[in-house]
Amino acid sequence: MSKLIDLTGQRFGRLTVVSRAENAKCRVARWKCLCVCGNTTFTRNDYLIKGKTKSCGCLGSELASKRMKQNPINKSHNKSKSRIYNIWSTIKQRTTDPNHKEYHNYGERGIIMHKEWFNSFQSFYDWSIQNGYKENLCNDRKQNNGNYSPDNCRWITNKENCNNKRNNRYITIREETKTLSQWAEIYKINYFTVYSRIKRGWNEIEALTTPVRK
Repeated sequence: MSKLIDLTGQRFGRLTVVSRAENAKCRVARWKCLCVCGNTTFTRNDYLIKGKTKSCGCLGSELASKRMKQNPINKSHNKSKSRIYNIWSTIKQRTTDPNHKEYHNYGERGIIMHKEWFNSFQSFYDWSIQNGYKENLCNDRKQNNGNYSPDNCRWITNKENCNNKRNNRYITIREETKTLSQWAEIYKINYFTVYSRIKRGWNEIEALTTPVRK
């Protein structure tokens, strides 16, 4: 394993490294950085060196805003307050803004947004309408480690989305594997009851099949 080079005092784009920070959840080294805009951010060592992170997120926001103003399609969509626009905006933030609360689950893991979608809400909107978007559906990635792109995204119900999360607990019963949530529904028992039982050391089958005392 190569020795970590001290980046303190060095500048990368708009960021100046201030000090060493706690490692990311994936155990990759991180640094505390000061952005020229005045914000403080924490950035992975490899992202700084490779030039993947150049600001606290302000640079991406400025560039996106500039592209939106220059693109006549984006000026005329009149959907900036709609649910689908909020979904598009959230995807952009969680994949590019280190200060976003969900960035560590997306951008920090290397997940990006399709270039055409990133540059144009209209492109994302057109794809969504053509692929079954409805107000009660959520945007879901087929492969959890894949990007937000036309070939990896779909519109599904919130229930299906919960069953697809990468931190789900999977249980195999009679050679059939399902999420804990799905088994709880099949056995007609409250999910949180089963979850609590398993955390207390119960056998998974017993947790699902033991009747709840009234």
